[in-house]
Amino acid sequence: MEFQPNDSSDSTTTTTDELLALEQVFFHPEDFTDAFNDLPIGINQVTIEDQSSTNMENLEVSLPNQNTNVEIERGISDMQDNQDDFGSSSYPHINRSEEAAIANNQYDSQNAINESSSIINSIQNVVDAIYHEQNPAIRITTQPAAKQRFRYRREGTRYQAGSRSNPTCIELPILYGCLQTPDQSWWLEATLVTTTRNPQRKRFVHEHEMSCTEENVEQIGLHSFRIRLTNEEVCRRRKTIRHVSITKTKQRNYSFLLTPYDPSMEDNNVEHYTLPNEDRLTKVQKSKRFDRAYHTNEYQILFQLMIRQNDRWYMTPIYCETHVVRNA
Repeated sequence: MEFQPNDSSDSTTTTTDELLALEQVFFHPEDFTDAFNDLPIGINQVTIEDQSSTNMENLEVSLPNQNTNVEIERGISDMQDNQDDFGSSSYPHINRSEEAAIANNQYDSQNAINESSSIINSIQNVVDAIYHEQNPAIRITTQPAAKQRFRYRREGTRYQAGSRSNPTCIELPILYGCLQTPDQSWWLEATLVTTTRNPQRKRFVHEHEMSCTEENVEQIGLHSFRIRLTNEEVCRRRKTIRHVSITKTKQRNYSFLLTPYDPSMEDNNVEHYTLPNEDRLTKVQKSKRFDRAYHTNEYQILFQLMIRQNDRWYMTPIYCETHVVRNA
């Protein structure tokens, strides 16, 4: 059913006769006492003029009078008296101890929100300080050897070729004096990634593993680690990394997970590598096709500047990458 708007130009005033006709419908025919007397006590007279007749008839409609208003105000006052300290009505089933617990929880929640907001503002101030009067960037001044021999775990820990005499060196932006609080620190996050030579033309976290055995290192899974920047390195604007090891994953241990790596995003949706006829393939056969599609015989290491505070990590938009390293 379609509702149409009322047309005000055709409206007419309801007559007294029409009201009486309605009264006979809604009230018993033997009780024709004034139907409007059943409305609340206290009557202000409102006159409805019957414009269709020559006689003027008055009809009384009950509206709240001053006494009724007083009663309403008293009710509102009683409700306000029952308001607790937080502006919500007190219910009989909540005692004072429970109200105190609710108050403490609200207080703690507000403090947590304020603390989180303060930390976020502090981190933002750090990033703003980095960008002040400069275009900050980190770049690799000494690249790892372009050809490396990928080794399996059974061969023991082997560092990148040439890392003793020619270690990877990263030039840092001006970071000294940018931190806001003593519990903040600078870190570099290193992640082993594929190149963009794949069907999606994107970087993915590599199937091979990477680790670092230097001081002030926190390993993140099998493909990434974080290394802290010392005050001396921050002042010198230079970070040297020597003990990085790349371990080749056996084909029968491939996970076939494709985790896109984007340094500007914290959460990357994981994809699964599948083949139309993989139910007829062994895992090694599938791994060989994966190797060809995603060129696992080469990799890059991506370094991203991070800030740590209160055991929480914050990314900055400042990162760099090595050139492509291929299996010799």
